[in-house]
Amino acid sequence: MSVANLPATTDWTNDDWETPDNIALFMSQLVCKSDRRILEPCSGSGQIIKFLPKHIDLWAIEINYARVWEQIKVGGLMHQLDRTWDIQHYDFLGKACEPDFLKEYKEWVGFDLVITNPPFSKCMEFIGRSLQMLNFTNPDARLLFLMPSDIFQAKSRSRAFSKLNAHIHHIYPIVGRVDYLINGVPASQTYVEKNGKLVRRSGRQTCDAIWDIRPGKQGSCTTFIN
Repeated sequence: MSVANLPATTDWTNDDWETPDNIALFMSQLVCKSDRRILEPCSGSGQIIKFLPKHIDLWAIEINYARVWEQIKVGGLMHQLDRTWDIQHYDFLGKACEPDFLKEYKEWVGFDLVITNPPFSKCMEFIGRSLQMLNFTNPDARLLFLMPSDIFQAKSRSRAFSKLNAHIHHIYPIVGRVDYLINGVPASQTYVEKNGKLVRRSGRQTCDAIWDIRPGKQGSCTTFIN
């Protein structure tokens, strides 16, 4: 493959892995009938939201608005969604967390489901913030997060999670390593330059799972052993 034909991987970091279609589709199939209001707080290039049911009240946030706008123009995201929707250009851990924001935009609370592939380096922050935005009158309100399988094996994360009023209701392990997308291209099909040579990108060196996290301490499927 010549340099001219290489997929673009500029402006990309390890927190920008995009969800491949097969995983996004499976996550969408976990949506329940009671999930009337859904939030995607890190919508990226729209990989997850394009598979969500058409009847839901969908809200989305993305810190890098250009990623979604490019998909709307080039990738046909609006056509795929086939719905009226809106995406807000906010930092989910920044302005959207400020008291004045929630006071002005009261609709940003009471979600039946928060579904996302969060930046892996900020998983705990996204979990904590998302739990606060759930609809607590819905006993099935929950988070569905795509995260590393060993995310809570780090003592700092397991301790932080234990302090939250939440539990892990179910884990959906993904067999094999996920071939995440980089700017819409499977990582296994992209190349990087090393020592002046182009080599195939190795991708993520860990396995992942879909985590069903819910408010309260009852009903946990896991116990942390310290």
